[in-house]
Amino acid sequence: MIVFFSYVFIALALSVDALVCSIVYGKCFSDARQKLKVAFIVSIFFGLFQLIMPLIGYFLAYTISGFIHYVDHWIAFGLLALVSLKMLYDTFKKDDENKEADQCKNFSVLAIFILAIATSIDAMSVGFSVGAVNNPIISLATVTGLICFILSFGGCMLGQVLNKITSISSYLNVFAALVLLSIGISVLIDHKAITF
Repeated sequence: MIVFFSYVFIALALSVDALVCSIVYGKCFSDARQKLKVAFIVSIFFGLFQLIMPLIGYFLAYTISGFIHYVDHWIAFGLLALVSLKMLYDTFKKDDENKEADQCKNFSVLAIFILAIATSIDAMSVGFSVGAVNNPIISLATVTGLICFILSFGGCMLGQVLNKITSISSYLNVFAALVLLSIGISVLIDHKAITF
């Protein structure tokens, strides 16, 4: 049961970027039919990539695990720490004020595809971390994909209402970064690389 809740927390942390992008797209369309279509497209792409990218990362780590066995926990920690630091950096950097307007103007399947890749790179790093320490990945990838799909769909459909959430997105990103960093520290503790 504890493992399932850790998967849910990881999935929530990895889905924050996709949720914020979905809210922005939800604000772009006021027609209910069009919004529903956009919500399906956005949530399918985001959910699918959040499912696939951890698997890719896992299999990359699995193929080289024989070479990295003695430092695998440090690699896992390093990747999770880097993803956390990147999330914190993105949270506190100054954003271009026209970013949301550009996202609305440039809506296309190609744009969603690129965003889906961009928002799931951290999921690939988490998958690599999981593979480096030889833990199972299918359940984590599935939970992450499903949660991202649900959050993205909801974010798109409620974009106008949830617009206020983008003002607290920095708090969500900080939370997500701390969750991933704590997972990295727990990997080091599990492998007795650090002790208290």
